[in-house]
Amino acid sequence: MQEKKSILRMTSLVMIVVIAAKALGLIKQMVISAMFGTSLETDIMLLSQEFISNIQYILAQMILTAFTAIYIHLKNEKLSNANIFIRNAIKLFLLIGIMAIVFSICLASVIAKVIAPTYTAEKLLLLTNYLRIYAFTLIPSILIAIFGALLNANDRYVINESSTLIQNLIIIVIVLIGRHIVGINVLIYSTFAYSIFNMIY
Repeated sequence: MQEKKSILRMTSLVMIVVIAAKALGLIKQMVISAMFGTSLETDIMLLSQEFISNIQYILAQMILTAFTAIYIHLKNEKLSNANIFIRNAIKLFLLIGIMAIVFSICLASVIAKVIAPTYTAEKLLLLTNYLRIYAFTLIPSILIAIFGALLNANDRYVINESSTLIQNLIIIVIVLIGRHIVGINVLIYSTFAYSIFNMIY
């Protein structure tokens, strides 16, 4: 009975955090739209961010699929083996992340033409530059995904889910404070800021 209450309480907390994160995400989009509108530069920046986010999602799913089950199995057998596996997994996925960054940087101009074939040369150049900048967020996102998988594997679901909530909050605060100082580039700074914070968190 006590275990059922504990599971119910944990599930409720996770649901509350997820709903709050979604609500804050909507507020974040409203703030960005209100601050920068639907300018061409905003659209190009968000397009580049979306492309890199898709790569982040693929890498995160690879980590969740391949990492979690093996870690839990090894942890149940011997904790030291699980720790060795974590270190090796971090090295492997960091290598994959570095390869993805190199790929994104070297082929950014080609990628830009594929995802925005109707853009002019000037717009493509801007998109290419943003793709190269956002590519560097892949390493933090990989580490965040690994730490998130570890938290889930150790039944720390609330802490893991709260990272999205904090992410949206950080972006909102930085955008509101920094938009008058660095303009639209505050979106780039906020992305790197929450990536670094999530790694520490």
